[in-house]
Amino acid sequence: MKTDRVRIRPRISMSGCEQFMKNAFKANAFSDNTTFTAAAALPWLMLLLICSMSVLSACAKPPAPSPTPNPHPRQTVKLKITVEKGSKVNRVEVASQWVVSDLACAPVIWPAGNTRVKQVEVQEKVEKVRDDYIATIIMDRFLADKCHWINGGPDITYFHDDHRLSGVGVNGDVLNGKLTLKMTCLTKLLTNSGTCGLRDKESFYKSEDKNAFNATVELLK
Repeated sequence: MKTDRVRIRPRISMSGCEQFMKNAFKANAFSDNTTFTAAAALPWLMLLLICSMSVLSACAKPPAPSPTPNPHPRQTVKLKITVEKGSKVNRVEVASQWVVSDLACAPVIWPAGNTRVKQVEVQEKVEKVRDDYIATIIMDRFLADKCHWINGGPDITYFHDDHRLSGVGVNGDVLNGKLTLKMTCLTKLLTNSGTCGLRDKESFYKSEDKNAFNATVELLK
């Protein structure tokens, strides 16, 4: 499981902002001839607010929330992964991607205003059963808690020994049995994921890649 590392610096330097404020007030704020009206003070107040927000942002970088393991998981689904005979695939890995579904639980990073979240990847158990691979997906591995953690779907990776050949992501329609995923997978990697395409493009994919192979992913009922 990936962990989120946050390094907090013991002292945050705001030399630019501090120096600007120091020089500005030295030149103007203590001049006998300066009269501060509400209109004249507004830019200074805005600058002070920006500097304060910058200091708070730099000093306080709360970590992204982490999920709480479920001590007694009970909900599982099994996926049957079939690979075309004669392909170079001899190993399959499956990893679930857990994500936050309620961003209100995540700390807000100012002044940008974005939330600090992370994705947690967990390896699932995969067994070779005759010509198929059976993956057991734990759907309640983590407690929902205030962030409402959910399994965003597993990623399937096809290997030849330790060499990654191809990969594809599985959506909820496959997990609940509404869809059987029929694909042709390229082994010429262009990206780290999404190298499998729909089966209706099989002839094109195999003309481009002699090692391309067909694969099927379905819910094991």
